[in-house]
Amino acid sequence: MRNFKIFSIILTIIVVVMVAQVVFSEYVPEWFNKDNKSVQTNVVFKLGDDLEKKESEYFSDENDTNEENLRVVLPKIDDIEEITENRIIDDIQIVQSVEKFETQNTNNLPDFEEINTQVIAVNPYLRTEQLRSSGFLTAIIEEEINDEMLYRTVYIGDIDSVIKKRYLLRDDALLYARVYVFSPDAGNSPDIIYNSLKNKASNASNSSINETNQFGKASFYMNDTIRPETAFLTVKFSSLVYSFSYPKVYHKQVVNLITLISFEK
Repeated sequence: MRNFKIFSIILTIIVVVMVAQVVFSEYVPEWFNKDNKSVQTNVVFKLGDDLEKKESEYFSDENDTNEENLRVVLPKIDDIEEITENRIIDDIQIVQSVEKFETQNTNNLPDFEEINTQVIAVNPYLRTEQLRSSGFLTAIIEEEINDEMLYRTVYIGDIDSVIKKRYLLRDDALLYARVYVFSPDAGNSPDIIYNSLKNKASNASNSSINETNQFGKASFYMNDTIRPETAFLTVKFSSLVYSFSYPKVYHKQVVNLITLISFEK
């Protein structure tokens, strides 16, 4: 009886071993290599190798079409923080620059809401469109320094209470005319200025006066015997007095300019 029990136990062990060998050989063959030398115990390694193999095949020379292989390389966390920080700094600098420009621009401009602000026109006496319309198609207006001389021979420094401006009409190649503008200040008037200029011009050397009154409210020519090809014309308008010097070949254009000025002055 005892021998039978021992025999049954041995037989059971043999059956269990055989069944276990069949199960392992049928369902998990990849756990054993052919030479029974090593056992793979981590399925993740095999999965990683497959992915790496596919990636290598995708970026291989066989799939290259003479263009650069494109790889998306994600920045590290430190790089992202650095990029973000630099972008914020750049944005702040841009905003500060714009605010600084707006402040400077506002500070440099006259504020019309201020009590003592005077709005100054670019040129209240002559405008470029007047020159174009009168026939000086390429001329520009250039303000000159007032040296208290009219036509280079008539001294006008002792005429008080008057604003004196002098302009040159020119382009890159030619000088067309010179324009003197006299604006009465307090205690003066266009009539007083006009008569003062006429008296001074009549007393200048080598000159005589021809008061034709052809233009504006009154006008006269100063004839200079030394400069016969140059015209010297003074015109009184309602509020201002203008004096023109120009080569006589531009007389028609100057007459057109005087007509345009008379519409406004």
